[in-house]
Amino acid sequence: MAIDDAPSDIIIGQIEEEIATDSYLPVQVLRMGTLTGLPGGVAEILSSLLKTSPARFQRRFVTVLKEFSAQMKRIEDKIPDRRYYLSEEFQSWLRLVIEKLHATRDEAKLRAFGDALANSGSGEFPDEEEKEEFIHILRDMSIRDLRILKDKRLTDRKSVV
Repeated sequence: MAIDDAPSDIIIGQIEEEIATDSYLPVQVLRMGTLTGLPGGVAEILSSLLKTSPARFQRRFVTVLKEFSAQMKRIEDKIPDRRYYLSEEFQSWLRLVIEKLHATRDEAKLRAFGDALANSGSGEFPDEEEKEEFIHILRDMSIRDLRILKDKRLTDRKSVV
């Protein structure tokens, strides 16, 4: 059974529209002037962080979600049991990725998170420990590190030290 394109694309579109609004609590708090009593430039710094952080985080999450959905469609024939994505194990991997979204701004790495989450349900990971190591390594490495690992000079027997 093919993964239906329309529902996930519609939901992702709705999320993107909601992110564009000013309905976030931090924005409302700033409008009320709650932070203005803080000393020095602290209020301005906090105001700036509070105003942009939720939207920035959510845009990053949508990037991961879009790639997750696209990768699920690409590998649908390799997914032995779709119920895996409802499991506690999958929720653990998703939490690990979500924790890293505040500090990850590279779009390629965000897409790699989406791919990794989708791929975790494929038959390519034989055990839970291997999935956990993979997700932790992906979280800890920069996108530059990941690109270097793909460099064919690393796999060429002649150039290996």
